[in-house]
Amino acid sequence: MIDLKPLPLKVILKKIKGTVARGGKDLTIEHVTYRQTPFRKTTLFFQREGRSSWSSKRELQPSVLVTDDPHYYLKRTEDYVVIVAVKNIEKAYSRFIKFYRSLFSLPVIGVTGTCGKTTTTEMIRQILSSKFKVQATEDGENGSSMNIRYLTGIDDRTEAAVFELGTNAPGVIRRSCKYFQPNVGIILNIGVYHLQHCKTLEAYIQAKAEMLEGIKPGGTLILNADDENIKKISLRSFKGKVIYIGLGPHCDYRAERVKKAEGGITFRLYYKDKRYKVFVPGYGKHNVYNALAAIAACHAIGMRIDESIALLSKYKQMRMHMEFKKGVNGCTIIDDTWNCTPPSMKAALDVLKEQAKGRDMVAVLGFMPQLGKEGQSQYTEMGKYVANMRVKKLILVDQKAKPIGLSAIKEGMDPRRVEFCHTAQEVYHALLPHLNRKTLVLLKFPYYYVLMDIPPYQTLMRKIFAE
Repeated sequence: MIDLKPLPLKVILKKIKGTVARGGKDLTIEHVTYRQTPFRKTTLFFQREGRSSWSSKRELQPSVLVTDDPHYYLKRTEDYVVIVAVKNIEKAYSRFIKFYRSLFSLPVIGVTGTCGKTTTTEMIRQILSSKFKVQATEDGENGSSMNIRYLTGIDDRTEAAVFELGTNAPGVIRRSCKYFQPNVGIILNIGVYHLQHCKTLEAYIQAKAEMLEGIKPGGTLILNADDENIKKISLRSFKGKVIYIGLGPHCDYRAERVKKAEGGITFRLYYKDKRYKVFVPGYGKHNVYNALAAIAACHAIGMRIDESIALLSKYKQMRMHMEFKKGVNGCTIIDDTWNCTPPSMKAALDVLKEQAKGRDMVAVLGFMPQLGKEGQSQYTEMGKYVANMRVKKLILVDQKAKPIGLSAIKEGMDPRRVEFCHTAQEVYHALLPHLNRKTLVLLKFPYYYVLMDIPPYQTLMRKIFAE
């Protein structure tokens, strides 16, 4: 059940081109849904999923059912349920979304990319929250089913919004943009991922490129100039302003002198004829791009660059995003289990190497979902990368990740330093001899292993973290 700004049903009827087949029009709608969820009073329900049983308890009336099959529901619902008839339910729902978004004039930022979306979105949210009431994606939950919840979370008090736009198939970003209508769009990077439905890397690139058509006319597009796949996107149809971020000399927001620092990284930011010193809590070169995108997006909607930099220096790292934790027996653990893509795994391994500082490196790696036919080549490349890092122990989680270990061995890694595990208990026993203050451990496997406890990875986490 989703709350929204209270709206007269009479107004909604005009916008969705609906007529009342039963009941009255003098209602104020305060909630909206298209799923069979528990109802409250004054709920607008779009019956989008075909014929189904539908009921609203008398004490929760008045509630309103919108359908393109009114005769069916007139016979199967109680008289106190208001029935609104439309010619096409999907078009009616789309009109409602467009209408609701049109009620608010505020800057909206959309963020996409193969990895870094959640971190960049959160950086922007934290920066903007210092001055504005911000509506934003929560905890990286960017599924399409969340779009209506996030959109209707905008009300008259909202002053800015930032939304993470994920995609697992063509058309997903296009649909999300219809909800949010961003003024500013960011494409951070494009790696090999989500090929289960996109099928090819080229199709995945085009799925990300849907951001261009989703930005409101006259808006701003922020691109990573150093990403080879982003360079493949044609900008001929885009009519707004294009801003480039990166390390190269022709970038609008350029980073130089990237260095490790206590608790994070520093770099020099060059914008036009000005230079700024930036500190970002969190490790890895990828965070330079995340920070540049966040600063550029906030600047595009009116924040001063120096303001954003000062606020960014206080950025609070998100859980399971390159999160450094104390482990048992004095070891240190990098928990980067939120997501598992080839670019994010490589970035996590880079951080492991950079932060080892003489300690033994242990990498616990899992399979990378949704790679399709590209999976084998990506696992092979990852195995080569790990072998060249000379980690003391490589632990593979799940049969699907086995090719990483086999590739590492083929590349010359001692087979005795590679462990193939199928259960959390096996992972724990493989880790146990290395859990000491001389060791830095990277956990990089899909978070849903922990979330769904398949196998019992929550138990593993409790055993190895010193909490």
